[in-house]
Amino acid sequence: MVFVRFIHPDLNQDSTYQQWLADRAAGEKPDWRDLFDWLGAHPRAAYPNDPVLSDCLAKCWFSEMWIGGRHAKDVEHFRPKNSGDQLSTRQSQALQQKLGYLPDQAPTFGGYTWLEYEPINYRLAHPHINRSGAKHTHFPLHQDSPRLSATQLPDFQQRVEYVYLLDPSDPRDQDLLLVLPDGSIVPRDPEGAKPVGDLHTIWDTPAMRNIRAWLSIIVYQLDHSDFNRGRRGVYTKTQEAIGALRRALEGNNRELVEMATLTLFRLGAGPSLFALAARSAMQAAIATLDPADPLEHALSQAIKALLNQYRQLENPSSIPA
Repeated sequence: MVFVRFIHPDLNQDSTYQQWLADRAAGEKPDWRDLFDWLGAHPRAAYPNDPVLSDCLAKCWFSEMWIGGRHAKDVEHFRPKNSGDQLSTRQSQALQQKLGYLPDQAPTFGGYTWLEYEPINYRLAHPHINRSGAKHTHFPLHQDSPRLSATQLPDFQQRVEYVYLLDPSDPRDQDLLLVLPDGSIVPRDPEGAKPVGDLHTIWDTPAMRNIRAWLSIIVYQLDHSDFNRGRRGVYTKTQEAIGALRRALEGNNRELVEMATLTLFRLGAGPSLFALAARSAMQAAIATLDPADPLEHALSQAIKALLNQYRQLENPSSIPA
């Protein structure tokens, strides 16, 4: 999961989106699936000048797996329209095994009916993540969390609800997951004792971020073998691209350096499948490089520049927590 800027300003005047809004305003109930292509364009919107990235196929915002086909164009309501359920028994058992305890959850509550036709509540999701057995209607809040009032819209600038699930369109959640070389996905923050205390104080602690990451991995089923295999392949390709960039830098071949840098850039760019795996491989490589060695320092700086470029292109404005 990498950050998806939503609603992207460059897509705000899209004709399909505007027609959908007009139909809603006219009292109709437009099909949210009609916004699939518009949603699918959001990861690409940050990279309009790259002919490869601007032509990438739509991908799930949660798993980063390609999605498409007649029966797989799921548009997920992030806040469920009918019921906000606690974790299922299976999900609770899996989380208990990871953490050694269960986080405090609010009771099951009525859904966000007023957000059913609100596009800001939509996310693009792989069917394996969206349907029964995975996220479906599960939407656990911390037991002390307030709730949005009827007609109120979620706002990243001002947190109202304390939602356990990670949201790919929330910039505060973009750095909580990490991919390992075998393709498995884990929390970036280390585990800790169960956080106790004032909700506003404990929410952004490493221990709580660890809880939210594990809970999201379990509910979204991000550890599915298909996702692991896809991430492992991208991680390996990224390692190979880093090796090619090292050799190009060592040979002082400017043309090869540019080619290797572009290959590496595209692997980790937002529209690419399993971009988090590529970025995790880059970050892991940086940690092994010796800053005192001129070649390794140059390689490290080149990789850091790419990681910074992603952040600048995808999230140019800093949104406070």
